[in-house]
Amino acid sequence: GYFFTSRWLPMNQVSIGRFAKKHGVWARQIQGREQCRMFIKVPMKIFDYRLSGNEMKVYLYLARIKNDSEIAMAKRETIRMRCGLRSNTTVGSILHVLEQKGLISKFHRYAANGYYISSMYLLKPLVGKWFAFYADDMLPAVGGSEFLVYLYLFMLRRENGKAWPSLRKMERATGLARGTVCKAIRNLEKNCFIAREEIRKGKHNLYTIIQPKEEGKAGK
Repeated sequence: GYFFTSRWLPMNQVSIGRFAKKHGVWARQIQGREQCRMFIKVPMKIFDYRLSGNEMKVYLYLARIKNDSEIAMAKRETIRMRCGLRSNTTVGSILHVLEQKGLISKFHRYAANGYYISSMYLLKPLVGKWFAFYADDMLPAVGGSEFLVYLYLFMLRRENGKAWPSLRKMERATGLARGTVCKAIRNLEKNCFIAREEIRKGKHNLYTIIQPKEEGKAGK
């Protein structure tokens, strides 16, 4: 059997049910299978944590594979490939940042013989409004800054798929410099993730957000 713990305890000293209850998740047996979901419920509060683009990618990937107990299990190599990151060291640094910001708690998973298998991540539930986003195809396809800008535009889009935030508003929301935001917009447009048109010179641009996959409906 497998177990996870922050204290490196042997299996017979850990009750998964008690552990889950202690950490505020549903007290049911932890399932290791990756669940298939059509979309990710992205909490709007996530932008308050001032994540970089690559940090956002990793957080959303963990949110994508978590089970009903808010537990995600993945090796660093898998996270690196799915998020289009350069190295496992980069993944480790990002996971550390997410842990420092209180978004995840990391635990280790071992076999009965004590052999390390992989890490497990308990995601902090973020209450409030959310929007639906399908990220599987996009995570490895664009850089971190492009992904962060796209995600923000996607959150703001109306039913017609259009949004018109100012550059200043995008700077504040993403924490990116204006030049970085403009470069990200150009790259997104070049790769057909958005279409941009100038409504009137000196005014905000109108962005049409091209969805990478069919999505679900937003909720509260």
